[in-house]
Amino acid sequence: MLHKLRLVGFAIVLVFGVKTVNASDIQFDFVDATDGVPLAVLETGNPDGQPILFLHGFAYNSLIWTNQLKSPELQQRYRMIAFDLRGHGASGKPWQENAYAGSKVWADDVKAIMEAKNFENPIIVAWSFGANVAMSFIRHYGVENIKALNIVASHAGLMQTLPGDTAPDERYLKIQNKITSLDLRDNIEAQRVIVELMTAQPQNTDKTYLQVITNLQLPVYARKAMRKVRLNNTDMLDALRLPILFSLGAEDPSVATEGILEMAKNDPDIHASLYEGAGHSVFLEQPDMFNNELVQFIEDTYDIK
Repeated sequence: MLHKLRLVGFAIVLVFGVKTVNASDIQFDFVDATDGVPLAVLETGNPDGQPILFLHGFAYNSLIWTNQLKSPELQQRYRMIAFDLRGHGASGKPWQENAYAGSKVWADDVKAIMEAKNFENPIIVAWSFGANVAMSFIRHYGVENIKALNIVASHAGLMQTLPGDTAPDERYLKIQNKITSLDLRDNIEAQRVIVELMTAQPQNTDKTYLQVITNLQLPVYARKAMRKVRLNNTDMLDALRLPILFSLGAEDPSVATEGILEMAKNDPDIHASLYEGAGHSVFLEQPDMFNNELVQFIEDTYDIK
């Protein structure tokens, strides 16, 4: 079932060949997951362009991709879809623990979106936990229906991180228990710290405020259930026969970038880009560079039209 709402936001008319793309139109729908959970979907861009599916990170939602979804160049070239993962943002938030555990449920959500929206052979752009959602889809449905994969600020479980490879920020260690506290005041305090840790440099007050509110939309019971999501995908590395681009922040303390850069040196299908001065949110911190590299990845490096 699809429920449509149109948001008019930015007044740009773009021309792609003989097609006219009205960049002021963003459509918001709901797609029912296989277990009935409503998934909030955002669609924009050129309806005849190469599809791109954006997967956000833990506790965030689709609006974190605003700098990509509102990009005139990306709007002109590509058909873009982003959706709020179950439990997140405007999507449904089931109570049952098994609605979040394992990998199949996340794979099925991606499949449901692709089928409902007739979204064939997308490039998947997946940030942080979203990279594990992408890997869950590949684990259960293979790579046959995906053209390429852009993994952002994550190793997607494709390498075994050893103790000492990354050093969690002391601020994060201090608020771990507050993330799943039943006291809302603890949750608010924890999310303020987490949002601060997402970027190498402080964001403006409005962006911080919006992201804290967004993160609080993920209920505590869902946070606890998601601890059982599979995060180790080292068994799948040999099966990933498709172009992969890692986009990494040089100042990101949560990702062992050295191992990923080494992986890229040894596999012709894998490329990696290191963003100097950026943290865990390279697409948010350096959007122009990120968008340009995404276009190059799609159009030039792999000649995907």
